[in-house]
Amino acid sequence: MEILDVKKGERILEIGSGTGIISVYLAKLGASVVAIDVNPMAAETTQCSARINNVNVEIINADTVYAVRADYFEKIVFNPPYLPVEEYDSWLSYSWSGGPDGVKEIVKALSYRTNYYYFVYSSLANVEKIYAELRRNKIRVEKQIEKNFDFETIFAIKCIRSD
Repeated sequence: MEILDVKKGERILEIGSGTGIISVYLAKLGASVVAIDVNPMAAETTQCSARINNVNVEIINADTVYAVRADYFEKIVFNPPYLPVEEYDSWLSYSWSGGPDGVKEIVKALSYRTNYYYFVYSSLANVEKIYAELRRNKIRVEKQIEKNFDFETIFAIKCIRSD
């Protein structure tokens, strides 16, 4: 969360809210947060997390950005399913299945026009495709943090639209 730069009153969309911890964090910083998750159990968990932490988060149970109005949010925060697998046999498997190259959900999120994007990706994903998609959408990386594990490196990046 150290990469997040949030100002009070900003409209922020969190895609793939999971437990809601990031949405709660953003709301506590004063952002107006909408959390979206395709998994109905994750959407409910986000709602519980917001209530327990006494913050207001609007929660939508739907597939990524297709359920929200274009150009409404200043920032998108996204912890996408980034592993290069296609396992959709349970709601839980949606949380790690990033498609055959690990970038399917990232590409969808980058199609939404906003000013700033914050997201993570794995070194196991097709990193070249991620950066090609950033260039295609005229989005540049402003900051990057990485964390190495035995089998992969996780990158958190802050991006800005440059057009």
